[in-house]
Amino acid sequence: MKLLLVQVPTSHLGAGEKVYPLGLSRLSSLVPSRVEKLALDMNICPDPWALLKQVLEEHGPDQVCLSFRNLDPLAGHQASYLASLKTAALLVRTLIPKARIMAGGPAFSLFAKRLMEEIPQIDIGLLGEGELVFKKLLSPVIQPDKIPGIIWRNNGRIISNP
Repeated sequence: MKLLLVQVPTSHLGAGEKVYPLGLSRLSSLVPSRVEKLALDMNICPDPWALLKQVLEEHGPDQVCLSFRNLDPLAGHQASYLASLKTAALLVRTLIPKARIMAGGPAFSLFAKRLMEEIPQIDIGLLGEGELVFKKLLSPVIQPDKIPGIIWRNNGRIISNP
């Protein structure tokens, strides 16, 4: 199995905000050795979308985890980073149609239901501390109804497990 961990852009160009992707770093440490993993922090890339496309095409992941740190910028700027998550999920689904797309991170956890409704490409969301359930999601076949703390799709419905 191949896994790609992605910190989606949550900084506007020129802002100079470089925040270490702590959540993805922690999740990466939990990935079993049998899983081939790669990580990409789009916030430090000069051309993040071209690089994401290249990594998807070259790596061909079975699962992609999109980490969404914040919905709007710091320092009083008027912007939304929702388009970053939407674009990343759409690019993954377009280039790797069979990949399982997971999302998580602070902004995702706060607005999980809304984001699942607005971004149909996301298959599963991690609510809160993803470390608690992440390893259970790294199998080719999972039983999402048995995994606490996730939000997922089932026959067109969005289900949130406590």
